[in-house]
Amino acid sequence: PNGVDFTKFYPDIDKEFLNKKGAKSAVVVFARPDYRKGTDIALAVLKNLSDMGLGTDVIAWAIGGSLGGIPGIGVENFGFVDEDILRKILSAADVLLLPSRHEGLSLLALEALACACPILATAALDILEDNKDAMVSPIDDVNGLTQKLVSLLEGAALRDSLRQEGMRKVKGYSLVRSKE
Repeated sequence: PNGVDFTKFYPDIDKEFLNKKGAKSAVVVFARPDYRKGTDIALAVLKNLSDMGLGTDVIAWAIGGSLGGIPGIGVENFGFVDEDILRKILSAADVLLLPSRHEGLSLLALEALACACPILATAALDILEDNKDAMVSPIDDVNGLTQKLVSLLEGAALRDSLRQEGMRKVKGYSLVRSKE
């Protein structure tokens, strides 16, 4: 499918996932052992957060594969989840980190936008606009991604703005409209 099914992906904040993160900020990572997806970059960004002393304020939620352990940062590895759980994870998360080196039209990014989850991505996701509907850094720019992640985690107003613009953007990627 090249669109979002809005009957399955929409903001759905679930108390279970809010309780899982507690007072921490949840950063979702699609962990896949594929160089193109940049899981190694995500790990480096999260390690930078820990090195900066910000790790205790963050929990990494891995979907797909496992992130393993990250010193100084709590990690919960969900594995592959069904659409209902993915919607709840994305809706409760503070940021989806997509450090891809190569990406087509990312269904995960569209689903995150539909769930009002702010996105931090690389320029490989060319449908996203920096400081408009997402935060975008150059491919392989660990330091730039780290700086933007800190801005997102510390900036509630920035996250809210990205949520609003992301919701506007994703309306153009309806699965129903795509089928037409």
